[in-house]
Amino acid sequence: MGSTVGLLLVVLLVGGAAAIWLAAGTGNMIVVVVVLAAVIVVAVRSAPLVTAAVGQGAIRLSPEGIVTSGPLLQQIIIWNEIAEIEVVRLRRGGRVVSLQLYDGHRRLLSAPRDLWPRRDPDFDAKIESILRWWETYRDRPAGIEPLAP
Repeated sequence: MGSTVGLLLVVLLVGGAAAIWLAAGTGNMIVVVVVLAAVIVVAVRSAPLVTAAVGQGAIRLSPEGIVTSGPLLQQIIIWNEIAEIEVVRLRRGGRVVSLQLYDGHRRLLSAPRDLWPRRDPDFDAKIESILRWWETYRDRPAGIEPLAP
């Protein structure tokens, strides 16, 4: 779903920019204002889609680190860059995973998440798996692969 939503977001952005550019080419300010208003309405109406896309990321554990995938990009957080892994309890209920990095930054993972209304019955087991991988690979230089935990 992530790549489809990402593609849709890119199409919306390019389409909106093209519509404004074409309207500006007419020289008629009324047309420009109407097209700009329409682009703003579409952007506001698609906000839930953007929010869902950002929240629908995934992670994959590898010997190098945690590979995070979102609607538009993929990143890797190297195991030995992570100082601490903790579960954060949210005020509105639910739990998410937070990574404290040695450089001082904190990263919330897009998965696993135990949030209402989509409770994850396997959340605790997934956290244990992440912790096992981190404990196995955090002290190893990148590129050296012992057996998977």
